[in-house]
Amino acid sequence: MCVNDMVKELEKDQPLVSHHLKTLKKCGIVKSRVQGKKSMYAITNSQLSELISSVTKTSKKIPVLCSEEKCC
Repeated sequence: MCVNDMVKELEKDQPLVSHHLKTLKKCGIVKSRVQGKKSMYAITNSQLSELISSVTKTSKKIPVLCSEEKCC
């Protein structure tokens, strides 16, 4: 995914996203490649990618699990 797509998806400023990607790259969590004028980023490890997907899916279910109707 390119930085601009991440900025749109995350609704965060580009410098902030780029800063975090730089840090993640230093830690070996993401890798990058240049495609034309864009820098494309990907997660380096398939197990880590699966973990992130699971956490993302679970976090989307939390509002449903904690709705007032279910908690009351």
